[in-house]
Amino acid sequence: MLSLRYELESELAWLFKKVKALITLETNKNLPTEYCYDTLGKTKAMDQRLERLEQIQKDMQDQLQA
Repeated sequence: MLSLRYELESELAWLFKKVKALITLETNKNLPTEYCYDTLGKTKAMDQRLERLEQIQKDMQDQLQA
């Protein structure tokens, strides 16, 4: 029982590290090269990033459960 808990905690820690690394990668990769006052464009870009991160999180959860 204790080893199973340790194993699950290790997998969860690995998953969090992976998500953090992917968030950092996505954030750095998608930084805008131009800064303007176009708030609609910025909002759209943020929404797209959020959707990608949610998809990555869902994929990782599915992979962990499989």
